[in-house]
Amino acid sequence: MNYDKKYTTYIDEKGKVNPYRSYLNDLRKEHTMPVLVAEFGIPASRGMAHVNIHTGFNQGFVNETKQGEYIVSMLEDIYKEEYAGGLVFSWQDEWFKRTWNTMDLDIPDRRPYWKNVQTNEQMFGLLTFEPGEQKVYAMLMGMNLNGVVIR
Repeated sequence: MNYDKKYTTYIDEKGKVNPYRSYLNDLRKEHTMPVLVAEFGIPASRGMAHVNIHTGFNQGFVNETKQGEYIVSMLEDIYKEEYAGGLVFSWQDEWFKRTWNTMDLDIPDRRPYWKNVQTNEQMFGLLTFEPGEQKVYAMLMGMNLNGVVIR
């Protein structure tokens, strides 16, 4: 969608280039039954894998405010193209995911226990669950919540 002229020249009713809307329009033409966008979203991660040179809907390096604005914009496009609906990916952050830009720097069987802001495959969630100060302190000190040292 960054380079195909069919998408990069599509101007929406706001006068902006909108490759996503153009893609949705093309996809809808291929079906005669109701179509549901089963997953859409933008990660609010520090790590980034892809840059959208037209809209800023990057895969990563987007703050949570922009993430919300982009999700609303995508849902509006889904609605305007008369889809049956769309499902935001995802309700809450998933910490188990890996990607090429960080997979050599983590321990695969421990990945679900640690949030990794560097990977673009995490932080898609509308909700995040962060450990409280007591838990963070205990983890940093190598203790469980009862003060027992974990080795």
